[in-house]
Amino acid sequence: AGIGVATGEMILLVNPDAELARGALAALVEAAADADIVAPRILLREAPHHLDNCGHDLYPDGLNWCRGRGEAAEGRFGRSEDLLLFSGAAVLMRREVLERIGGFDPDYFAYGEDADLGLRAARAGFRCRYEPRAEVRHAVGGAFGRASLRKVFLVERNRARVAVAHLPADWLVVAPLWTLRRALALAGPAVLGEGFGAAWSPTQ
Repeated sequence: AGIGVATGEMILLVNPDAELARGALAALVEAAADADIVAPRILLREAPHHLDNCGHDLYPDGLNWCRGRGEAAEGRFGRSEDLLLFSGAAVLMRREVLERIGGFDPDYFAYGEDADLGLRAARAGFRCRYEPRAEVRHAVGGAFGRASLRKVFLVERNRARVAVAHLPADWLVVAPLWTLRRALALAGPAVLGEGFGAAWSPTQ
């Protein structure tokens, strides 16, 4: 709805559980002089010395994953660089991007919609740039909890949608093996009460 009534050349999208640090907007706009989409450096709001993400990469089964999630922020991802995918938690993009490729697909509802739009933008030749001078603090799981059953369902459902829509056929054939590997990698630390998997709860 906001995109529909906005009139500016640049569109800033910010999750309701995210907030921009002082100077972040100016840094994003400056970086947009050489890019069509600009992703900020996103810190964990509850632990601001640690990273939430510095843009996203794509896992071989179609899941977009956070670069740097949980790592100490100091000395990590400190350079501006081209990026495949932005995080929908906070991003600046030119109106032209949305006009040419269309906006977010509402069928995703939550999670993965940023990966879908980012891949469509990349295919159309638009440049995505990571800008570390622009800092945002994000409360991970502010909408659905860190790892509720509903969140897990939406993430995995939409991961499959992204895979079918964007991955080549030979990747799709082996995607289930990558998904199994990812699940096992989460399960191991979770048994010890560590890592992302430890936060999962079927009651949320």
